[in-house]
Amino acid sequence: MPSQRARIFHFALYIGSFDDDGHSGDSRAGGGGPFAGRDLVLAYDVPIFDGDVSNIEEAGTLMHELGHNLGLSHGGSLQDAGVNYKPNYPSVMNYFWQTTGVAKSSNLALLDYSEGTLDSVDENSLDEHGGLGPDPFASDIAVKWRCPSSQRRGPLPSAFDVDWNCNGAIDAGSPAIDVNASSTLTVLRDHDDWSSLVYDGGGTLGGAGDPGAASAVTPVDEPDSAELKGASHDLHTVDLSGPGQLAIQSHTSAPVTITITNHHDDQRTYNLATTARGVQIGDVPTQITLAAQERRALAATLTANAPTDSAFFEVDAESGGIVDADSAITEVTVADQNVVDQPKPQTAHSADAGGLVAIDDSRAALRISVDGAHPRTFVAHAVGRVARTTPGTHVLRISEVVKASKNSHTRASAKVTTVRLRFAARQLQAVLVTRSRGKLQARVIKVAPGVRALLSLLPGTRQISIGGNAKARRVGHGKVVQVGSATTVRIGVRRRVKMTARAQLTVLVQQDGHVVGLVRSVA
Repeated sequence: MPSQRARIFHFALYIGSFDDDGHSGDSRAGGGGPFAGRDLVLAYDVPIFDGDVSNIEEAGTLMHELGHNLGLSHGGSLQDAGVNYKPNYPSVMNYFWQTTGVAKSSNLALLDYSEGTLDSVDENSLDEHGGLGPDPFASDIAVKWRCPSSQRRGPLPSAFDVDWNCNGAIDAGSPAIDVNASSTLTVLRDHDDWSSLVYDGGGTLGGAGDPGAASAVTPVDEPDSAELKGASHDLHTVDLSGPGQLAIQSHTSAPVTITITNHHDDQRTYNLATTARGVQIGDVPTQITLAAQERRALAATLTANAPTDSAFFEVDAESGGIVDADSAITEVTVADQNVVDQPKPQTAHSADAGGLVAIDDSRAALRISVDGAHPRTFVAHAVGRVARTTPGTHVLRISEVVKASKNSHTRASAKVTTVRLRFAARQLQAVLVTRSRGKLQARVIKVAPGVRALLSLLPGTRQISIGGNAKARRVGHGKVVQVGSATTVRIGVRRRVKMTARAQLTVLVQQDGHVVGLVRSVA
């Protein structure tokens, strides 16, 4: 390597381990100063990583050792080389944040060096009400500290109400506490890491560094695995997980499972929010309360739009704390063809099954499919059978059957419309398909559990009496009326239609000049 370029390269050696104490890394100083150098070592087969190094742990350790190469100490400055665990030093150089990243409101695991924006902390005179300052910067950053018992506390919001003495209360006054367990009371200072980087350190690994004997190279002491693991703590006091990746056929729906875990030792209430592109994610509650250490699976419904390979959905959970939040993002491929392994909606049980019925009032031949199932063809004034449905969201895809030209042997579908329905337990919903200005339109008619209703598709407005002696009322085309416990309906003076007692919906249509009552029920 040309000597002119040698000083801008850093050499990182990945190994299983390099000592019996389980250190996760090491940085060697060269000719650029007390810390600046170009050689570093990362060990992945050490107890802190439990045999499985996460991306954030690996990246944080690499950035930590590289920081030593660039002239940073565990306290930031060379003067604070022996000062660690500073609550007001949000940097991966601080053992508190090395393997988790710095917790900020915008990013719970931000790999970052400190910008030096926080006020100094005087351990001789702490303010529990005020916390860290100044507020514009502190309000975005979580804090970790050591209790008088040396127990580690945090991450927690830092701008106010910091329980420095860990007695469970926010005390008045100015207590003196050794919050970084250094055995001395002193003034702890933040450090502007980014403006202090040294880019021309020395080094000898691989022979590409500055000339010099290896014996002159001084290792930067690092903690063993037990200390580093205890310092880091787990940032995610709530965990949210989803499928990660999945495929779904366009204009269909599929069940998905979102799992949320509360790692706190007390009950927590979380607000849930969803974001999606190219798909819709439904049936996710807006709020959920979990007991201490509770893990719960949420049954959601994914609905696909047009084919795309860039769809996604995201579910977010937060309880109001700066670090008590998590997100789960799932990438979705929406395919134009059938997806063989697409999850299917659960089979409806008799105790909670609802019903879906399609009614064609468009005077055209239609094809209607539910949740991607094989479509069924309807003709004018046809009323389909009741499809049993689970509570939740289901998708109907309605298309008009268009006959091909004389020169073609195929049939084509056009004028497609999609309807998304959400069902309660034992609820009947009817989709009435009509035509307006040449376009298909779908009207949803919901019949509540235990309610019986009548839908008139008779031409014009008719005088209809419900029950034996009931007074006639004017009922127009497409009008829905409740029928109570009645079992007969009279149209005009002479025409009478029977309704079964179990029928939730009776549809009046005219076929071959006769009025016919088609009855449909969930039961």
